[in-house]
Amino acid sequence: MLGHLQVYSSYSFQNSTILIEDLVKKASDLHYEALALTDKDNMYGAMELAKYAKKYGIKAVFGLEASVEINHEIYPLLLLARDVTGYFDLVKITSEICLSERGAVSLEALSLYREHLFVISACKEGIIERLILKELDSEALKYLKLFKNSFDNFYVCLQNHNLAMQHKVNERLIALTLLENIPICVSNEVRYLESKEAYTLELLQAFSKGQTLDINHEPVTDQLYLKSSFEMESLFDKKYIENTDYIINLCNASIPLHHMHLPKYPVPKNGNASDYLKQLCSVGLKKRFKNQKINPAYLQRLKKELDVITREKNRLEMERISIEKEDKTSEVIEKNVDIVIVGGGVAGLSAAVEASKSGQNILLIEKTAVLGGSTSLSGGKILAADSVFQREQGIVDTPEQFADFLIKLGNGKVNEDKLRMIADHSSANIDWLIENVEEGSLVYL
Repeated sequence: MLGHLQVYSSYSFQNSTILIEDLVKKASDLHYEALALTDKDNMYGAMELAKYAKKYGIKAVFGLEASVEINHEIYPLLLLARDVTGYFDLVKITSEICLSERGAVSLEALSLYREHLFVISACKEGIIERLILKELDSEALKYLKLFKNSFDNFYVCLQNHNLAMQHKVNERLIALTLLENIPICVSNEVRYLESKEAYTLELLQAFSKGQTLDINHEPVTDQLYLKSSFEMESLFDKKYIENTDYIINLCNASIPLHHMHLPKYPVPKNGNASDYLKQLCSVGLKKRFKNQKINPAYLQRLKKELDVITREKNRLEMERISIEKEDKTSEVIEKNVDIVIVGGGVAGLSAAVEASKSGQNILLIEKTAVLGGSTSLSGGKILAADSVFQREQGIVDTPEQFADFLIKLGNGKVNEDKLRMIADHSSANIDWLIENVEEGSLVYL
């Protein structure tokens, strides 16, 4: 088994004892390849999961347990993002839940996100599970059909926490899904890392409900821990494990960390948002004074606050531009450069020529080197500006001339196409490299 699909962290307030870094480290120790986080109605832990999943070499699967309104009642469904679009769908769904008066998303609204999500009936409080416990199999079958028709990727999930009622539910789920040809996966409802923490979880849950536990209280189950792959495979049929792995393999969402995702406020007649804000503030201030003369102190304070907003807006815009430039730089370097040689004078040029003979893409950056004879660059720097190499003085003024110069040095043994390609596309990256790479170093990308 590749990983767990149903895991709750401490962001499911008082319903889990798990800290995310501890969770991911434990999953790594158990040699899992992937791990989902499915907190109740929120994705507060998504960034932490992404951070620590990268640290420990595990694929992060983003999800949540969503409260869904079905026929005026609220039931949970497990949602997992298949891709980046699915991740943002989950973000929208959590917003809808938070803004809803009932704290739930309607089944109709949820079905609009059907393409990029896995939807899984995996909770003991789910409508299908509750109907089965009431021995209303025909009603349960009706909702299975509804979910199958509403979602592109609907699964039913089996669990085994060593509870008698769970065995009964699993038997009926298997029988009903066969009638509708609905695939089955498996999960463990992970709310703590070790079985010995079961009592702690029930204390937290009791506290949240204002209840008091008897001194001799025994946990209902101690099976809600992060079980090993061996333990999971010993509990369930191999074909259900394979279905679970299939889901994990198809969940390839990631958080676009290098992009700004700020809302754009709609302005009448497509006007300027800053000007519109000033107008609204000015009108609001006049209303407060009811056509009386406004104290200059209030006008100054309003100007100060608006200036703060403008500065922050400009800062965010500059940050966005910087992030986009960095992304573009990284993308160009990854696609086009095998070796970057910074400085080094004649040695740097020689290394560039030798490396290019083997067909490698070279980016040579000379900061201040002054060379002699026929290889002279006449001093100065190679800088990046508007996709053209600028020289303070000397013979190289454009990317094409730079490529020609290196080709000439190579005595016809240089891979001309690759050198020209890197000269054409690398100029925008030079400032970044000069700042981040030490003089005279060879950087293999």
